[in-house]
Amino acid sequence: MNNVRDKKGRFKTGHKFKREISPKNICSNCGLFISYCKELCKKCYHKRYREDRPELKNKDAQRLKEWKIKNPEKLKKGRREWRLKNPAYHKKYIENHKEEDRIYHKRSKEKYPEKVKARQHANDRKQKGNKCEECCKKNKLEFHHTNYLTDEGITLCKECHIKKHP
Repeated sequence: MNNVRDKKGRFKTGHKFKREISPKNICSNCGLFISYCKELCKKCYHKRYREDRPELKNKDAQRLKEWKIKNPEKLKKGRREWRLKNPAYHKKYIENHKEEDRIYHKRSKEKYPEKVKARQHANDRKQKGNKCEECCKKNKLEFHHTNYLTDEGITLCKECHIKKHP
């Protein structure tokens, strides 16, 4: 029933009619089939509409900025999910920015020596074969600092540590 045509030569599927593909029914921008007699599909039309009107672009940017301020949790969660879905991109980014990362860490060591000391203490404590103090797992351990100045903290697995930092 997929290739059945009506009297006018249009494809028919069930009770719905579809137009045949012709140059009139193809978007001149992206080449997608459109079911109405326009030059552009809906997506391309809206994109061109916004490009022709820069004041709308500024409004969109302002709206996005306000949304980011109102929804920091959703933004953080979305970024984390994207990073997990695209590990190759993240790995490539890290490789391309090694020098910047090295400079950042060097400045950080000079600026926050107490944090460097706390991280060293945390690594020493992790290597002693401890387990997560919340769920008793022994893999993917991290150290959660409750106070950087006194090296206080607890050993947690990755999942429990994420729960501590919502």
